[in-house]
Amino acid sequence: MKLNDPCGLFISAVSDEFEPHRQHLLTELNDSNWTSKGQEKFKAPGHPIVELISDDIADCAGVVHLVGTRPGTPLSNANVEAILVKLPDLLTKLQIDRANLSKLSYTQFEAYLAIYHGRQLWIAKPTSTVVTDASASGLLSQKDHLEMLQRRGYFPATHLRFDDPESLELRIRRSVTTEIQLRRCQNAVERLNDSFQRTTRHGLIGNVVLERSETGTRVSSSNSPCLARFFGLLPPESRAPSMA
Repeated sequence: MKLNDPCGLFISAVSDEFEPHRQHLLTELNDSNWTSKGQEKFKAPGHPIVELISDDIADCAGVVHLVGTRPGTPLSNANVEAILVKLPDLLTKLQIDRANLSKLSYTQFEAYLAIYHGRQLWIAKPTSTVVTDASASGLLSQKDHLEMLQRRGYFPATHLRFDDPESLELRIRRSVTTEIQLRRCQNAVERLNDSFQRTTRHGLIGNVVLERSETGTRVSSSNSPCLARFFGLLPPESRAPSMA
C-alpha cells in the first residue's frame, strides 16, 4: 500500500456530538509531525462531498472513527449516486447493497471508505455518553453500525476508549503512532525493493525485509546490513555503499 508522506489521519466524527474532540485533534495533531483532516472543511450543501471525502481518506494513512449515540446526517441520494459513479466496484468490494448503503450517514460511510481504500481504521468510543438526547432510531443505527464493524474484524480489535479530547489524543498517539510509522516503513521498503529490481546492481543489497517483533522493528536484507540511515532504524556504520 502506497502512502503519502507526511502521514495523515482522517478524523471521522458527528459534529454535534464530538466537535470539541475533532477540533482538538485537528489542532494538536497538526502541530506535530502529522497531518489531520475531517469532513468539516467541505461546506457545500447539496454538493456530492463524498467524492472529496473519499479522496481525502485515500490519501491518509488511516481513519480515527468516533462512535457515539448519534449516527449523523444521512447520505443524500445525490451523494449515493456520485460515489457509485466514482467507485463502481464499491458495492461489490464492501459486500453491501445499495439499499443499505443509502441508510448510512456520512460519518458511518467514512468507516466504509477506510475499508474500501484499505486504510487502517481505529474505532474510538467514549467511556460515558457524551449526549443524552439520542433518539431510539439513532441508537439502533449505531448499534447496527458497530455490529457491521465487528463482523469485519474492526471492533473491538481496534477499539480506543477515551474520557475527553485530551485522553483521546493521548490514546491516538500511543496506539496509532506505532502503526503509522510501521506502514511508512513498509511503504519505503516497497519503494526500495522496486528500485533495486530496476537496477543491475540490486544484488549488492538483496531483498529488503521489514521485521517486526515484541522488541521493535528493524530493516534487514538477504545479503547485507547496508540499509543504514535510509530509515533511521539501523546504526550509521551500516550505511549502504554508493550505487553510483
